[in-house]
Amino acid sequence: STGETSNQITVKNSGTFNVSITDNLGVKQISNLIVTELNPIEKPQIEITKGYYANCEGDTVILQCENNFSSYLWSTKDTLKEIKVTETGVYYLEAEGTCNTVYSDSLEIVFVKADAPIIVNQIDTIHKKQKVKFLAVGQNISWYTDQYSTNPIYSGNIFLSDSLESDTSFWAESKVHYDFPGKYVGLKENIEHSFGDLNTNGGLVFDCLDDIILRSVLVYSGKEGVRRFQVKNNMDSILMFKDIFVKEGSQSVQLDFHIPLGKDYKLETDKNINNDSLGNDAPYFYRERRENVNYPYENSLISIKSSYFGPNYYYYFYNWEVAEEGFDCTSNRVEAKVFYDPETSVLEYNGDELISTFPNPSSDILFLKNNNNLHLEINIFDCFGKNLINITGNDNLFKINIKDLKHGIYFLKAFTKQGDFSSKFIKI
Repeated sequence: STGETSNQITVKNSGTFNVSITDNLGVKQISNLIVTELNPIEKPQIEITKGYYANCEGDTVILQCENNFSSYLWSTKDTLKEIKVTETGVYYLEAEGTCNTVYSDSLEIVFVKADAPIIVNQIDTIHKKQKVKFLAVGQNISWYTDQYSTNPIYSGNIFLSDSLESDTSFWAESKVHYDFPGKYVGLKENIEHSFGDLNTNGGLVFDCLDDIILRSVLVYSGKEGVRRFQVKNNMDSILMFKDIFVKEGSQSVQLDFHIPLGKDYKLETDKNINNDSLGNDAPYFYRERRENVNYPYENSLISIKSSYFGPNYYYYFYNWEVAEEGFDCTSNRVEAKVFYDPETSVLEYNGDELISTFPNPSSDILFLKNNNNLHLEINIFDCFGKNLINITGNDNLFKINIKDLKHGIYFLKAFTKQGDFSSKFIKI
């Protein structure tokens, strides 16, 4: 095809080549086409084969190179065609192409962490039938009766139990909501500065390519007043609306409409509200026409297809901010324990309180109050009956150092001439 007549040729440019051969009998045959490309444009394409751009902590995302190369080097230093990702970060790939090293675009993967709640009084002890109040620090707290139940018994940071008279556990978890960043679509701004026919209420027709949130739109208003922004389906039924006072001039209007996947939705204002507020059917917003309009306006989430009056007009709603529906991530559950100890932690004589202990639970110092300065012999035992601490005296307030005790349940006994005192406490 180059005009050369040798049995081989050297080519230095991109092109399509073939060869024709004529045998001794004059029969001509033509080969198949061979395509050559000089310095071909090659670029690694990364796809997510498992997981999403945003995930909950603990999930795994798999990234894979769609096209084939002789070698791969990821930003993680991995050298296989696919990698597993478990941490938030920006990932990219370099590969060995036909002529040189080629690079992919960067891809950000996010893992959302839900921190487990902190329960202030995680371990509590009661000595009679009573309700117990728990306080948890964290976001969107839910309380459960066990570690795996699906139905919460209460939602909120402060939980008050029913009356208890046995050892009981409750479980708390926190929840974090992730909102995807917004994407903008639609005609960005108004150029024409024209209201059009004020007896006509226009609107835009659009498809949702996924479940979305229509967060906001930009409008240009000629009069201040209340407008009702509403979304209709393809049967002309109103799905959602919001009444907003709009000032004169340009204004971003917060809508936060949750719209499911579907076709032929309509965004408009309510003409009856327009009449009540402005005196005409139209919302008194600028619209665009003809040379400034070029449908469709679309991205991966939405396609704005046309106006109520055809493709030559664009009515009212500029620079739409849309986003994917967000998701929730839940934390590990944390146990809150209540120990029921019917033994008294107060010794009384003729109605007077003689001995009491506090606080319970305790982490380092357990106080024993000896109101009448009785002579006491104090012993602390573990669950196996081993005597760990022995103190005697008639102090008004004993400060018992329990810092070196291991976490767990212990028993205190104090012997007096007026009677014996016993209590159970928890070392935390």
